[in-house]
Amino acid sequence: MPLLDRLKAGSSLPPEKDIALHLERLLNLRKGSLALDRELGLEAQSQLHLAADEQRFQDLMTRIAEQVSRYEPRLQPKSLDFTPLGQALLLKGRLVASQQSVEFLLVFGQDNYLQVHLPESTTYQKVLAHV
Repeated sequence: MPLLDRLKAGSSLPPEKDIALHLERLLNLRKGSLALDRELGLEAQSQLHLAADEQRFQDLMTRIAEQVSRYEPRLQPKSLDFTPLGQALLLKGRLVASQQSVEFLLVFGQDNYLQVHLPESTTYQKVLAHV
């Protein structure tokens, strides 16, 4: 975690919060924009309607799984499970160090910024209430 984020947090974050922060950064970085690793990040895409386009949904899930497998070693790549929830996406996985499962809600904003929310957040609860 970057120094400014650690200072802002005041102490080390629980693993799921640190992973959520890392996922948000990873999945919003555009592929090819980092000279040291051209494979890091996702391709830019237009507004995605998950329920309307099954092939684009599957392609996105594959790309997210590849990014997690390559750049987020705390999650077991084979444990990832994606569920579309309207314009949001529920991502479930297991931590490598334990059998503990974690959930993240990925919400696509109007600007295609992918927000990552944990179950205890109000956004997570609001999205699930409207599905």
